Amino acid sequence: MKSINFKILAICLLFILIIAIGKSVFAKYILETSEVLIIETNLDRTPPNFNVSYSTTNITNGNVTVTIKANEKVQKLDEWNISEDKLTLTKVFENNTSEDVKIYDLAGNPNTVKININNIDKIKPIVECTEIKNSNSNYPLYANSEKEINLTIKVSDNIEIKNVDLTKVTIKVGNSTANLTKEWTLKSSNAKEKVYNLKLTNIKGDGVLTVNFENGFVADTATNINNVTTVNTQINIDNTKPTVNYSQSIISQGKVNAVLTANEKIQKLDGGNISSDSKKLNKDFVSNVSYEMTVTDLAGNRTTATVNVTGATYISLIYASHNSNIGWRYGYGNYDIAGKESVKTNSKYKTEALAFRVTGNISNDFVKARAYVYTHWGDSAKARCADIGMIYNHGYNPNSSSWKTMNSNDFVTINNSKYFQFGGAGINGHQNTDINGNEPIDAVIANQFNYGICGITLALKDYTDYSIVYQIYVSEVGWLEAKSNGQETMFSKTKPMSAFRVAFVPTSEKQNQINTWNKDIGKKIQ
Repeated sequence: MKSINFKILAICLLFILIIAIGKSVFAKYILETSEVLIIETNLDRTPPNFNVSYSTTNITNGNVTVTIKANEKVQKLDEWNISEDKLTLTKVFENNTSEDVKIYDLAGNPNTVKININNIDKIKPIVECTEIKNSNSNYPLYANSEKEINLTIKVSDNIEIKNVDLTKVTIKVGNSTANLTKEWTLKSSNAKEKVYNLKLTNIKGDGVLTVNFENGFVADTATNINNVTTVNTQINIDNTKPTVNYSQSIISQGKVNAVLTANEKIQKLDGGNISSDSKKLNKDFVSNVSYEMTVTDLAGNRTTATVNVTGATYISLIYASHNSNIGWRYGYGNYDIAGKESVKTNSKYKTEALAFRVTGNISNDFVKARAYVYTHWGDSAKARCADIGMIYNHGYNPNSSSWKTMNSNDFVTINNSKYFQFGGAGINGHQNTDINGNEPIDAVIANQFNYGICGITLALKDYTDYSIVYQIYVSEVGWLEAKSNGQETMFSKTKPMSAFRVAFVPTSEKQNQINTWNKDIGKKIQ
């Protein structure tokens, strides 16, 4: 029993000794062991911190690189590049974006980074034509150098316009660069939009008008420039006069259909008909007539065509004249010059008498006339025609408020046809007296031929369809201004006319006839 207890005690003492001897070594071992355990078993619960930067914050038409720098190593992310030290992430963005990026450190702690890119602008500015106006409003798809074309040009950008270079425009007529005058006017402006008016005038050449806006016509703040933009105005520029041919055909009842045929489309004229292809004008005429008229193509180019109607018998206006040089000359029709032979023989001879005859499909009083007859014996004097015995008053005959027509009673017969007459042959001749035998005209006055028919006035009963145009000639001054439809024509009450001409025309052609004859104002008969 004692032996067992001793053994137990010995073992306890030995154990205490061992502890005492190895205390410091053991302690050191424990401490070192504990340090290793601490390093290998530390828990990281802190998320990483970041700094975000952008390659540029200015407006750009390029890409933007985003750089994220962390304060500790982080894990790789899809679509992002990571540096070797695992502290930096980078990514290139091609478009504007706003997004949250979640990043993890190596311990798996997350943090969110806000990415916001709004300075990328790759959208090009736009050039567009919003309106085209042609001063040729009746034919807006045609123009010549006399016309004005205005285009409304709008340039716009999604962010901001930086510059508009108005020189970067090429205008063509057909395939050739246009010879024209252009004028720009700024109509409205703000950061994103500018509106201009482009006025084009004096446009030369022939062909379709196009306007080309070149690259760089407009640039935005990101230096984007517009695409080449072509505006086809669809306006045909035409500066060539049409060519026109005249033809005619006699139709029923003695009417004549006159036709003007052009080599291109022409404008319709009042009172006429135009073909479906707009290249032929035609009109029916009831009497012979000759005049020049203006034919205009759709662009406004004008050419002169001569209408010369012959063979029309539906209505006939015949006139005659008399002077002491060659006697009566009759059978003149529309536009013929009565008295021309006398003027060319001896210009001092004046028209002493004239007469008119109207036939056809009109009433006898449709054409009416009066004339101013000057006699040497004074205002109250009357004279007798030596040839036919007719008596004429000084001044208007029959008077200033009445007219002669084919219904008048005092006809004269010329070439077996009835005419109503004004004036009288020889009434101012040498030794002629008034009807009472007073004051015979002396040779000096008679030889001057200063007296006779000084002025005429012709009128129609109705001007709805027809008009009458007339013009007188005085040898000393030439042709006077043409008159029409009841207007008086006279040079002087004491200066007789030498010749005259008359035209019975459709009302729609009246001004054409006047214009044609007025080209001769002041000219002498050749």
